[in-house]
Amino acid sequence: NPPFFYAVTRACQAAFGNSELATRLPAVLGFLAMSLCTFHFVSRFGSRLAGLAAMSFTVITGAYYYASEARAYGMVLGFSGLAAILWQSAARNERRRIALPGLAAALAGALMSHCYAVLVMVPFALAEAARAIPRRKLDWPMLAWLAVPCPAVLVYLPMFAATRGNAFDNPVYRPE
Repeated sequence: NPPFFYAVTRACQAAFGNSELATRLPAVLGFLAMSLCTFHFVSRFGSRLAGLAAMSFTVITGAYYYASEARAYGMVLGFSGLAAILWQSAARNERRRIALPGLAAALAGALMSHCYAVLVMVPFALAEAARAIPRRKLDWPMLAWLAVPCPAVLVYLPMFAATRGNAFDNPVYRPE
């Protein structure tokens, strides 16, 4: 995994002691952030009741498991939720000068938390394609800010090189 998750976990342990709660705090806060962002995202389209229903849905899905797991997935969910509401603000031309750099920062946070976060980029690319078709025009500033965090994946290269092309060639997967 990229280093950001480990740095945040270490900071939580330094601040709150070396406990299970401190170790799991980044995932818990990430899941909470994603739930609140889901409420905000949906309530802007509909009512607060719809937002509450959408937020509740996150708790009854398999994503809830990652709220207590001391792994990077909770942080990826939180950064993805934040990116979604910032994308929504930028798409609606609301505080765009803040939303676009914030979108790039949120996506960079996700990319620096876990390698699988590259998959988070796909919905944003599809959303931009869906916006461009009826408008018959690309939103170049949005596309540029979506591209800004992409070089963060270069951090993955040394990790991939360390596995020598075989991701399962590490002590976790070696038979005793």
